[in-house]
Amino acid sequence: MKKLLTLLTAGLLTAGLFVTPVLALEIAGGEEFTIPEGKVYDDNLIVGGGVVEIEGTVNGDLIAGGGYITITGTINGDVLVGGGRVEFEKDSLVTGDLKMMGGMLDLAGNVSEDVTVYSGQLDLSGEVLALSADAGQARISGKVLENLDIRAGMLTFSEGVEIGGNLNYSSPNEVKFPEGFTVGGEIVVEEYYSEAQLEQMEESDQMLGQRGFMGRVNVAAKFMSYLMILLLGAILLNVAPNYVLQISLQVKDHFWKSLGLGFLSLIVVPIAVVILLFTVVGIPLSIILVMLYLIAVYLVPIWPSYLLGSKLLKLHTSKAMPKYAKRLGALALGLAIYEILMLIPILSTLIYLVVLFVGLGALLLAKHSLLKEGNKKGLI
Repeated sequence: MKKLLTLLTAGLLTAGLFVTPVLALEIAGGEEFTIPEGKVYDDNLIVGGGVVEIEGTVNGDLIAGGGYITITGTINGDVLVGGGRVEFEKDSLVTGDLKMMGGMLDLAGNVSEDVTVYSGQLDLSGEVLALSADAGQARISGKVLENLDIRAGMLTFSEGVEIGGNLNYSSPNEVKFPEGFTVGGEIVVEEYYSEAQLEQMEESDQMLGQRGFMGRVNVAAKFMSYLMILLLGAILLNVAPNYVLQISLQVKDHFWKSLGLGFLSLIVVPIAVVILLFTVVGIPLSIILVMLYLIAVYLVPIWPSYLLGSKLLKLHTSKAMPKYAKRLGALALGLAIYEILMLIPILSTLIYLVVLFVGLGALLLAKHSLLKEGNKKGLI
């Protein structure tokens, strides 16, 4: 519950900053969304879709989420983007700050202000003012005008890299500096794991082996959390098995798209809540929206866990619906693996975010698919 409240608070703060110019805000999206070359948007823009391409100009802030995002145009404002793969082409330009979270980021364009990245893979070949990054793998071949602060499992620099300020880096692997590599300030090597992270790892290692009262409480709390989500999943599998299957199949068939849309939903929903709070009629609606938001966030581990368990038990999720006992067994197995993975220090945060984004995105895709099907049949 603490994580849910933290996410909601962060989202509301982001929304509060973004909706100040609420009259200059446009929301768009679809399976594929494109701003063609020569097209100009004179508003803040929120966009989401399976494929997002921005070749034109946005005179305002941009929030984008999707499976595959490509930007070749100009964004005259700040950019917040999340997706499976994000590419800023060579001629692209962001005049404000860039914040990105997702699978892969290829930054070949220019960013006039600070860049903050959390990704599995980062490739910087363009020019940025300053860069702060946390990545699984990072390759730096471009230019950083001021400071570079980076933490990566694998960090490589190409020949001719220029860093105008300080270089602060940490990596569990050796980092080599090739010929022509220049740093205008100091080079500081930091520990890859902080003291707090090392303490967390030690506590996690000891938790299951503790025999004291607190050790039993920790184990009991984890087990109760597992039983609670399993109970809710069991109810859903009983009353709406096809719905659970449809959402799980969205995770399977549209993983990256679900990831991007889930990220986008965590931005759009708080913005909608803040907008509704400015109207008397919208206050009760905003309360309902927040409650539905929290319920959805709490339930998201069910879909990926059910898919994982079904795969391991070799249930044919794309064919006939298996018997209830088998479905429940698949969910129990998948959730057990998820809860075990959540005990792993540091990695648990990444796993939680991926499950959160993918689960929310798959929920939205399944709802859209059901509404579309109902519309075709004349039910809506």
